[in-house]
Amino acid sequence: WKVVNWDDPISAEDESRFSCAVWSNFKSRSGEEANMCVTILRPSSSNANAAASALTCSAGHYFTDVWYRGYGGGGGNEPTYVEIGAGQGACILEILLETSANVLAFEPHPELVYGFRKTMAEMDVEFRNRVTLVPIGLSDESMHDMIYHTLKSKVDGQLRGEQPLPKQKIKLPIYAERFDTILENHPNLLPSNAKMIIHMDVTGSECKILSGINGNILGERIELIKLKWDANFVKNIDKCDDRGNKNYLEKLRKEFGFHVWRIYSNGKYGQYLPKRKKPVFNGGDIYATRKSSY
Repeated sequence: WKVVNWDDPISAEDESRFSCAVWSNFKSRSGEEANMCVTILRPSSSNANAAASALTCSAGHYFTDVWYRGYGGGGGNEPTYVEIGAGQGACILEILLETSANVLAFEPHPELVYGFRKTMAEMDVEFRNRVTLVPIGLSDESMHDMIYHTLKSKVDGQLRGEQPLPKQKIKLPIYAERFDTILENHPNLLPSNAKMIIHMDVTGSECKILSGINGNILGERIELIKLKWDANFVKNIDKCDDRGNKNYLEKLRKEFGFHVWRIYSNGKYGQYLPKRKKPVFNGGDIYATRKSSY
């Protein structure tokens, strides 16, 4: 694999396989705008509804908030925003338009990579220069896998922990590596002392990806991690048992000094502090932060 070069034309093969189903106007929270290529539509949705879904990134609002609460402190020491599971690119656009952060993004699905390249081609070079897109997935080992794609449908694949749709499915090969191995073998992706804030949108692969980040990186270079955690889903897909999931969150807290927060459906939040050996927690938004406040 190689990092996407924004100046290279998209191959004729990709142009023949993929297309922008809809061009939509992305608008950031403060009203900044960008033209966005939306490639994959859900079969039960209209183009307008599918585009609206692709343009949504509530997580981007959170990250812009924390950026201005102290993570983007200026002086050239701002952390890099790492997007694991870039998808259509809405969260990256929010970060680009609302902050001065540099972005390191991972996305294994070739059609989503195609769409994001189309989107970035419409933006000024200043924005393209801030984004490094790596067109592979992350896991706990180097692996080849397949993602199943159905025209005008949701993306489904083993790496993302979902079942393929039965009709008109097309297999697309993808590749995944450990995050720490990538940084070791490709040191030019990030400055050696760069801190990171991470957004993970990888339904079902959280455990594998976290297991692919070594202790030195977790303990010294990552300032914040946001992920969705569904205990039963991760248990079934990633072969991590229910207690193992809980213990991994505990590991972030006890071994690496993170404050781990869970977000409830009503928007309230509280620290993840299990009181039992097997605490009851079925999932939701999880934030692991270096700071003692959410």
